[in-house]
Order: sequence, then structure tokens, then C-alpha cells
Amino acid sequence: MLVAEAQARRAKLNFWSQASPLMPWNCRQGLTSSPSLPEPEAVQIEAVPIRVEIYRPHQPAEVRSLPTELSGERVLPGFLLPLAV
Repeated sequence: MLVAEAQARRAKLNFWSQASPLMPWNCRQGLTSSPSLPEPEAVQIEAVPIRVEIYRPHQPAEVRSLPTELSGERVLPGFLLPLAV
């Protein structure tokens, strides 16, 4: 989330396109300006292998690495849950 915020801030996208963005939490408190915010530090994200554990009654857990989707199988026929990284 911090990476996306920093990218949006640098590119002056959406909320950050305002000359003096008023943070939502400050607006809710009735403030008319936000204190200046420091530029967030660069965040390094370590890639973590993504795995999904599937549990079924009376069966050992099935582990899938980097699935792109999961199906509802017999419980929800035709249901596909797309998984995005």
C-alpha cells in the first residue's frame, strides 16, 4: 500500500493532484488543512511465494503454489475465484 501511495503522490494522481490535499481523517475532524506530510521512504518488498491450502473433510490439506484461480468443484459447480498477485 505504501508503494502505491508513494507512486500516486509522485505522479500527482487522483487525491494527490490537489495543491494541498486534505486528508480524510483531518476533514472528519473539521480541520481545513492537513499538516505537510513527509515523502514516504522507499519500501522494499520481498517476494514471498504464494500458496493456498485447501482443506476438505477427512482429507489431508492440499497445498497449491501460485494458483491463478480456484474452482468451487462439487460444492459450487461453475464457480471460479480468480486470484491476482
